[in-house]
Amino acid sequence: MKKKEQQSHIANNSARHQILLLRSAEQVSEATKSVQQEVQVCRSDIKQTVSTCCTKIENIVKENLDLKGKVTQNHERITKLETRDCSPGFFGGDVEPDCQQSRESQPASQSRNCAETTRQLNNLESKFANLELLLIEANQSLQEQQVKNELLQRQLELSRETILRLERRVETQDHMLALRNVALADLEEYVKQQEVSGYDGTLLWKITDFSTRRNNALNGRETSFYSPCFYTSRHGYKMAARIYLNGDGMGKATHISLFFVIMRGDYDALLKWPFRQKVSYT
Repeated sequence: MKKKEQQSHIANNSARHQILLLRSAEQVSEATKSVQQEVQVCRSDIKQTVSTCCTKIENIVKENLDLKGKVTQNHERITKLETRDCSPGFFGGDVEPDCQQSRESQPASQSRNCAETTRQLNNLESKFANLELLLIEANQSLQEQQVKNELLQRQLELSRETILRLERRVETQDHMLALRNVALADLEEYVKQQEVSGYDGTLLWKITDFSTRRNNALNGRETSFYSPCFYTSRHGYKMAARIYLNGDGMGKATHISLFFVIMRGDYDALLKWPFRQKVSYT
């Protein structure tokens, strides 16, 4: 694309480009919000799972310790009973048969309690091992989520940088559009001025919306306004007329006042001063 065609394309499609940039920025912002919501949900789920597993492990550890204490107490009691019943001299003389009989006469309930306690202890140990596996899996899941979170954070940073870059581009486009609008307004004003300006020293002034402007002058909202500029020649004096529809000075509220105004022109350095031309009106 040639340079002139590129400039023409930019000038004709700047508004469309700005709309596309704003849409892109909105899409990036929505994607960023959805990513942040997913990260928060994952964090809350992982924290809840880990907290539940830790609570279960603590309860099982407490039960395990209690059962171990009970087993130890039962073992100590059984040991004391065996020692007391089988100790030499307890009944005097040879006590080996009595010891054997004492062992055989121990209550079967103690053996059953010991076996039940051992079984419960084994069950708790297996549960504890299972919970340890669950905790390991939860830690692995947490690490994976942390990696995903880091990736999402990087994507978020990239999205923010993209949004900032797009905002800067939009600001640049806005500035260029504002400059273009100013230049276009100046050009329109110049064209309008060229259409109504005369270069023969004659001003033909048609006042539009006379009634509205008359009411504005009576109410004080717009007491006066200027006519289009006109010139004595192509490079002559620049002039205009100023009218007060409700009068000014001695003619206020009784007459319409019209003043002749000499304005600053582009060729004043080439003209003779003071102004000595004849001014008349019809």
